[in-house]
Amino acid sequence: MTVPLWLAALFPLLGVVTIWFGKIAIKKYVERSVEAAFERRIESVRSDLRVKEAKISALQSSALSNRAGRDAIIEKRRIEAIEKLWQLSLQLRQYKMAVTTFGLFKVEELSARADKQEAVREAVKAMSGVSNERMQELANIGGDSERLFVPLDAWATYVALRAVIVFAFARLNMIAIGIKDSHKLIDGTYIINILKAAMPAYNDYLDRYGVSVVGKLVDPLEELLLKQLRSALNGDDADQQAVEQSAKVLRLVREFQAEAAATLPEN
Repeated sequence: MTVPLWLAALFPLLGVVTIWFGKIAIKKYVERSVEAAFERRIESVRSDLRVKEAKISALQSSALSNRAGRDAIIEKRRIEAIEKLWQLSLQLRQYKMAVTTFGLFKVEELSARADKQEAVREAVKAMSGVSNERMQELANIGGDSERLFVPLDAWATYVALRAVIVFAFARLNMIAIGIKDSHKLIDGTYIINILKAAMPAYNDYLDRYGVSVVGKLVDPLEELLLKQLRSALNGDDADQQAVEQSAKVLRLVREFQAEAAATLPEN
């Protein structure tokens, strides 16, 4: 059978068309294959990201939980320290009689006669309640373990209060045990400066009357301490002036303690 010339002429064209469609099909297949592989990789990356996000979220949640737990522990300890510091200040009240009567005595005159006149020693003991045993008990009232958790201003006021009471008690106790000129062993200037730093409003009063009135400032010190502890419970922070004032008080107390340790008799 003879193939018409026009049909024979189409054979090469059909081959070209077939090849062209074949190339298109192959291209689409390759593109779909590449796209599918890419989608699989993208999904794998997304899956990895979700896993990592879950881990990060878990870590953040754990960190926040741990922080919250730690903050709760610190807050509980802070409140306990504030309560403890006030309790210690109440313990110091047991020795206020010595501080109160301190201003009634002419300390320099009595200390000049204390070694020779038993009547002077007995009168001081009876009126102030001083003794070596009580002096030791007073010295053991500390509170250093609470310092980390209480505000600086409250701590400074507390140690100033303690220093004033120790000063007056030690002065009178030295007279009671017969140490001559005991007033020369501890310079009252330290205590005056401590009180001025802790309560500047009393500067003129202290300048006018000197060390004889330190006992009258114990109650104002207690009131100041109570006010500062209440502020701490309310979450109020001390201002910069109060911080600087507190630092000065603590420095002066350290100087007083060093002087007392160097001059006071061990018994």
